[in-house]
Order: sequence, then structure tokens, then C-alpha cells
Amino acid sequence: MNQDSAGDYIEAFRLMMNGERYTRTINTEATRYYLENIKNDFGLDQLNIALKAVDLHTKYYGNLGRGHLRSIEKIDDEYKESFLK
Repeated sequence: MNQDSAGDYIEAFRLMMNGERYTRTINTEATRYYLENIKNDFGLDQLNIALKAVDLHTKYYGNLGRGHLRSIEKIDDEYKESFLK
């Protein structure tokens, strides 16, 4: 991973933790890894905040006219259904 990509991943994590939209897409596996470890390390309240950021990101990306991030949307839905009942 190059330095710019690493910065994008760090920024995505920071924005997830704040519940804010991130604009640089991280891969599906990294999204799942971040959400799983946010849940494990910080709890369900923080997971809910992170899921808000993922939702904002997928909506942002969908509005760019480049398609949708279906695999990330699926993870978002999976975590919402499993942990935020």
C-alpha cells in the first residue's frame, strides 16, 4: 500500500469514528474489518456511529453516477440487521 492510500484508510477510519461522510472508498474487506473491530473495541454505540458514516459514504458514491458500492452496502445492511435491532 502506498502512502497516499494509507492516508485514505486512516482518514476513512477517523471519519467513521466521528460518524461523518468519507469520500475515498476503502475496499470491502477493510470496511468489514473496521466495523468488526470498532464493534469489538468500542461497542455497539460506536458501531452505530460508524455505520452512519458508511451509509453516508455509499450514498455519496451512488450519487456520483459511477454505480453503487453493492458489497459495502451489503455489509452496512448486515451489521445494521445483526447488531442494531
